[in-house]
Amino acid sequence: MAKPDGSIIETPITANFREGLNVLQYFISTHGARKGLADTALKTANSGYLTRRLVDVAQDLVVTEDDCGTPGRHHHDPGYRGW
Repeated sequence: MAKPDGSIIETPITANFREGLNVLQYFISTHGARKGLADTALKTANSGYLTRRLVDVAQDLVVTEDDCGTPGRHHHDPGYRGW
């Protein structure tokens, strides 16, 4: 296990939740759980920011060609609203 700052905790966890952890093992395991939640929250914010920036850049993009010449042509029907 590691502390939130990344340093290793020397005391190993030798049991599991099914068998039962002692108090020390339980509190050692909480470091990883909190770090996982914090990392998820921070990375979600970063990916949300990137998505917002990409939408800001592409919002004025308009497709003006019926056929761009690719072999797998996709038919575009301006009246289709099935998205």
